[in-house]
Amino acid sequence: MFPELASAVAAAAAALLVFAGAAHTRGRTPLRSVLRVQALLPRRMWGPVAAVLGPVELLVGTTVLVTLLLAPPVFGVAAAIQGAVYSLFTIYLWILRSRRSSAPCGCFGGDEPVTWFVVTRSAVAALGSFAVTAELPLLARALCLAGGFVLAMIAWLYPMLTR
Repeated sequence: MFPELASAVAAAAAALLVFAGAAHTRGRTPLRSVLRVQALLPRRMWGPVAAVLGPVELLVGTTVLVTLLLAPPVFGVAAAIQGAVYSLFTIYLWILRSRRSSAPCGCFGGDEPVTWFVVTRSAVAALGSFAVTAELPLLARALCLAGGFVLAMIAWLYPMLTR
């Protein structure tokens, strides 16, 4: 049961990265503006981070989703890389929430303030991604992918529905 849950959480995290990457790739200027308001990174980093973040999110998220179904031996490595990305996000979001709680999160291209739910969502995504260890049969992987998309939708929509 645990390998399936970890794989579903990793799939959810990957789907969220794809959604965020699409939003960040589509609108680099708004992301740069969010980074300016957050004021955690040096000014010279705003442009490069805004330019690279979306494509990296798309690449990592898509790789995890594809390898889950088509290349199980590589899935663990892809999920570990995703776990590292989410670990960085978690640290950044924790600092942002602690220092500038009214600053926008920037998640998915939005301008809502960062919440502890968002920090927790990122931490759970990191932990679930790092917990992937076992190869599963194709049917189990497909069910983990489907369950992951459901979890991703809940994790994405919950903050919007509880405002």
